Amino acid sequence: MATETNKQGLLISKALKMGLRVRLRVGGQSMTPSILSRSWIVVRPLDQNEIPRIGDVVMFLSDRAPSPCFVVHRVIWTDGEQITTQGDSNITPDETHHYTKIVGIVVSREFLGMRFMMRPNAWTRWILHHSRPAHKINHLIARLLSRVAGLFPRREEEEDAA
Repeated sequence: MATETNKQGLLISKALKMGLRVRLRVGGQSMTPSILSRSWIVVRPLDQNEIPRIGDVVMFLSDRAPSPCFVVHRVIWTDGEQITTQGDSNITPDETHHYTKIVGIVVSREFLGMRFMMRPNAWTRWILHHSRPAHKINHLIARLLSRVAGLFPRREEEEDAA
């Protein structure tokens, strides 16, 4: 899941550096079914000298072309300084990077107007140890959830109708 680092990205970075939590909408399928495309997430800043743990969902700055962007993926490996992340629906992990690239930890996500905490649980531990079967299961769950979400109007549509 990614968001471009434009003016909005600079505001997000500044808010997190000031110690504020940020609520933002993400796009992409890499974290399904944990986080669906166009879902709202809440990101908290890292505490001083905090290193994310395996299983945490983090937001980091990626330098990939054509433009840098924020990426939201799960930590699958760390040695205390280097961190490897991977989207729950991705078969291969991201490249390893220094923990200072991480700007925040995702603490919650919203689905159908309800907020869910993002804590490592039995499902995320299974995903970490069985990435290939988890990839297929995640896509099936994502399709089911997107169909369920399609049955309900979005908040913006409800507000526009009122």
